[in-house]
Amino acid sequence: MRSFKLTLILLLLLLAVGCEKKKNGDSAAAQRPQVSSVNDPRWRNELFQSSVAAIRNRAEYPSLQQYLNSLNLVTQRFNSWLTTRETFEGWAVDPLVQAEVELLDELEPLAAKSFEAYAAFRNIPDETPCTEAQLAQLTELENALKDFSARCSYCAQKGLLPETLTFLAEKLTQFRTNLIAGSALKKVTPKLKDQLRVQNQVLSDLGILYGSKRMSFAGTETSDVQLQSIACEKDVYTLFEQFLLQDVSLWAQGTPLQELEEIRAENRNQSDSVGAKNKVRISAEDLDRMTSIFQWVVMNVRLEANTSARLPLEILLAGSGSVKDRAWLAILLARQQDLNAFVLEVPTQNGTRLLLGFLHNEEFYVFDPEIGRPVLNAEKPAAWSEISANPAILEEFWKRGGLDVQVTADDLAQSRLFLEVSPWYQTQRGMILQEALKNGENRVILSLDPVEVLPDGTVSAESLETAHNAPSALKVEALKKHQFASVSAWDYPVNTAVRRAFGLDLNPILTPSLTMFPDGEFPIWRGQMLYFQGVLTGPMSAAGAFQQARLSEMELEAQFQKNGPAVMDHFRLMRTLASNSLALISCIMERPDAAIDTYERHVLSTPFTVLHDAARCNAGRMCELKNDPEAAKKFYSEVQGPMKPQAQFGL
Repeated sequence: MRSFKLTLILLLLLLAVGCEKKKNGDSAAAQRPQVSSVNDPRWRNELFQSSVAAIRNRAEYPSLQQYLNSLNLVTQRFNSWLTTRETFEGWAVDPLVQAEVELLDELEPLAAKSFEAYAAFRNIPDETPCTEAQLAQLTELENALKDFSARCSYCAQKGLLPETLTFLAEKLTQFRTNLIAGSALKKVTPKLKDQLRVQNQVLSDLGILYGSKRMSFAGTETSDVQLQSIACEKDVYTLFEQFLLQDVSLWAQGTPLQELEEIRAENRNQSDSVGAKNKVRISAEDLDRMTSIFQWVVMNVRLEANTSARLPLEILLAGSGSVKDRAWLAILLARQQDLNAFVLEVPTQNGTRLLLGFLHNEEFYVFDPEIGRPVLNAEKPAAWSEISANPAILEEFWKRGGLDVQVTADDLAQSRLFLEVSPWYQTQRGMILQEALKNGENRVILSLDPVEVLPDGTVSAESLETAHNAPSALKVEALKKHQFASVSAWDYPVNTAVRRAFGLDLNPILTPSLTMFPDGEFPIWRGQMLYFQGVLTGPMSAAGAFQQARLSEMELEAQFQKNGPAVMDHFRLMRTLASNSLALISCIMERPDAAIDTYERHVLSTPFTVLHDAARCNAGRMCELKNDPEAAKKFYSEVQGPMKPQAQFGL
């Protein structure tokens, strides 16, 4: 009995010690930082959300360079996130561009070979004899260039691909010719290394055109994004562009009239003091929303003659472009709000004209990106069926814009319809990311809907009904009630990307965003990013940032004394650009007196005439808003150059 009691006491003591150790252990564990595994769903969600926030919060980055470098890191984070995701079931390249995308995908291994050769030769001392292995590497690259160029030329000649790919084939053939000449010397010359450098840069800059099936986001090959080629920096570009388009479209589409005044009354103090999003514009139905988006583009993209090749991101940052650029940007902004638009090329008795179509309830409505207005019939947006039945509607519309253009019903029947199918909207990784962002404020369109191709080569009718923005589905919708000479993919996006990759200088477009002011800040960059988010007024807003960019005459004189007249003139231009942006904010906020005053005193009075015609057009629209037709006519009558038809319409 005594033995049993001793045993029981020892057992209780042991249990007590164990409990105390467990308690202390739990306490220590609670104090230690928790290290999550990559397979922990909580960690994956946090990683994903922080990456999305990094893309959206552009204005929080001090400069464009730092923002782009952050996106380079985001591509790496998304790749970690993608390892936890499954491939998107049913994803496929749209049949309308399948041949083109499959050929462009062959650029990816070619670019990899080019980079390997460049990396192998760039640090070799000049005049060093080539080894057999090095010569074999050059020969392999030469053959790869030859094969791709031959396929590219063949497909282009057969009419399967944009004509610009013939130009690409010619350039790659020239690369090959230079490589053959360089390798024939059997030594590493400066010319050979420079040729490899240029070739590698071009193929890398074409990166947004290839990799449709790749299950990873491609960043840049260096830690710093190269500012002179940001529009071709693979997925860094696409993430920047598509999220920015979504932000713009959210407020450019407008707010329903019945809610507008109530929202403005509720938010005015907040938006004017801390930089909350302003609620502007009046829209309700889809056609109104499309019209509102189109008007935003017209107001924010001034027409310029002989513009360089620009991708959508560059059009937004530059605030200028061609008629095609206006149409392209409007299509992409509409896409972000599930509105389907396309380009219409109309043959006339006086040449071809480009229009923008908006598909709505099996009908579509037409906008003219040069005149900057919807095509009107009795002051209402005209449907294509009305125009087809009565071509005089178009003739009268163009006549109001000062254009003497004749068009017949036969001309209209020969119109060609082009769908926007940029290759960077045809990627599986884009579709997977889009699915994760399909709800809530993070929603963004990154990929076009896939359709199912049946064994006999036709497209499943059922899949067409559910593929809202798929090119093949839009083609079927457009042909239900209308006749066209053809319906195909628009080659302008691919042509622009190819031209951009071959050395067109971005600096004139990006100079304002890249300008560091004397205080070390980049106020125009920050102002642009807040403006595109719709944070328009108040000190912590686009208006506050643009005000910071308006240096006083005393500050300009200090720059003259310190850095000379060229720097002073540069900051004077930045001040005018900032003033122009402030006037745009007043236009969008429907404050005509403030807009007109800013245009007259701070834009039209300056020597920077490139801004004058757009300023006159916008000032004229503001005069129309305040029912002052005589003042509007005065502004419109002074407009010359590419924007004259837009002004003429208002006279």
